[in-house]
Amino acid sequence: MTHGKPKGVIRRFVTRTLRGEALGFEAYMWAAQRVSGVIILGFLIWHLYTLGSVLSGAEAFDQAMKRMQSTVVRLGELVFVWIVLLHALNGLRLIMLNLFPALNHKRLAYCVSLLSIVLILFSIPMIF
Repeated sequence: MTHGKPKGVIRRFVTRTLRGEALGFEAYMWAAQRVSGVIILGFLIWHLYTLGSVLSGAEAFDQAMKRMQSTVVRLGELVFVWIVLLHALNGLRLIMLNLFPALNHKRLAYCVSLLSIVLILFSIPMIF
């Protein structure tokens, strides 16, 4: 065991990516899991802030709901649904890899990506 300054996983990922090194698809799925988690957290904060407009009265809440009906927000909802689906399915992939280490990491990463794309295509009519 070495006792030098440890390099973090994130630092190694960023360094290798910036160098142009070829990383496996599952490495990008790892990064997508972290980024999607931060996006979901940001949405949760924004959502709670928007719901807080109820405390400012009916008029403020009606204005907030009117803004939610814009095309940009609707497209944002569609992207957010995809992010949540990808995050959830990728989380299940990570659980499966922990329970069954012999599974093919790359094949499972591709399956999760494909399944999330199929599910988002089915969700488009529900949003619009």
